[in-house]
Amino acid sequence: IPKALIGEIPANHIIPQGSTGMEHIFEFSGLNPNTAENPTKFGNYTPKNNKLYTYPFTYLHVDNGSGDELRLRYEFFENMKPHLQIQGTLTPPVQLTARPASYKGIKHIAPDKEKAIYTQTLTLDNFPMCSWSTDYYSTWIAQNLVPMGFNIISQALPAISMSSSIGSSSAAIAHGFQARNSKNAPYWKTIKTTNDVTSSSQNKNSSFSPTEKFSSAASIASEIYSAHIHSDDIRGNKFCANANFANHHHTFNVGRARITEQYAKSIDDYFTMFGYAIRRVKVPVIFNEAEKDRPHWNYLKTANCVLSKSNCPTDVANSIIDIFNNGITFWKHASEVGQYGRDNRPE
Repeated sequence: IPKALIGEIPANHIIPQGSTGMEHIFEFSGLNPNTAENPTKFGNYTPKNNKLYTYPFTYLHVDNGSGDELRLRYEFFENMKPHLQIQGTLTPPVQLTARPASYKGIKHIAPDKEKAIYTQTLTLDNFPMCSWSTDYYSTWIAQNLVPMGFNIISQALPAISMSSSIGSSSAAIAHGFQARNSKNAPYWKTIKTTNDVTSSSQNKNSSFSPTEKFSSAASIASEIYSAHIHSDDIRGNKFCANANFANHHHTFNVGRARITEQYAKSIDDYFTMFGYAIRRVKVPVIFNEAEKDRPHWNYLKTANCVLSKSNCPTDVANSIIDIFNNGITFWKHASEVGQYGRDNRPE
C-alpha cells in the first residue's frame, strides 16, 4: 500500500512544493460478491438465496494487522462494488488511513474523486524510521571551512604588516641620514624617528613568533586529519520494534469474510422454505406474477393481522386471522404440495 500511494519517486528525490499528503482510490473488483467474473461460494456450497450475499452472512473485511478492523457491507457500496480511499502523509512519521468510498449513498464529488465516510476510519501507523549515513568529513568541512579561513587570514595579516613595517623603518633611516646632512634637520630628530619605527617593528614581530605560527598550522592540520578519518554518522533508527513490519505484514489487509459452509446451507434452506422477513405494514401478497416470485410455494406470516371487508361470521374471521398470524404456505400447484426438495429460489 505505501508504495502504491507514493507512486513514481522523483529522480531528484525531492517532494514537489506544496505537497502535504497523498490519496488514492482502490477498487476491489475481485471481491465483489456473486458476480459472473467472481462466482461466490461458501466453501463448496453455492447458495440459492441472494440474501446470503449480504451482511451479516458475508461482508468486506479490512484490518491493519494490529487488532483494528472495519466490517463493510457490500449492499451499502454503489453497485455492490467496494472502493477504499487510502490517504497518507508524505513525510515521517508516516500514517495511513483507510475509509470506504461511494458508501451509504455518498456519491462521487468529482469525475476522478470519490467521497469517503470519515466516521469509519482505519489507521495504519508505527512505521519505523529508516537509518541512513552522512559523510562526517564533508559535513565538518562545510561547518568549519569559513572559520578556518578567517583564522589563516588573521595569522597572515600580522606578517604582512611586519614586512611593511620593516620597509618603513629602512625608509625612515634613509630619510634620517639625508636629514642629517641637511642643515635644516638636527641629528637628534633623525635618531628619534629611527628608534620609534624600529621599536614598533620589534613589538609587532614579537606577537607572532615562528614557533607559534607553526603550532597553529599543526593544530589546524590535526583537526582536518581527525575529521578525515572519523567514521560516518548514522542517523535514524537502526532497529525495528514493529514485528508486522519486520515480517512484511504491516499493511491494510482486505478480504471477503463469510460464514462457514455448514451454516450457509442451514440458513439457505431456511430462506428457501420460509423466505425473508419483510417487517412492513402492507397487504399480504400470496402470489405476484408481476414481480420476481418463488416458482413453487410462498410462505406468509403476519403479526396482528386485520381482516377487512369480511362478510363471514366472526369465528370464521378470527380463524383466518390466526392462520395468517401463525404462518401459512401457499402452493402454486396442488400436485407439488409438501415437496420442499424443489428449487424454490426467486425467479
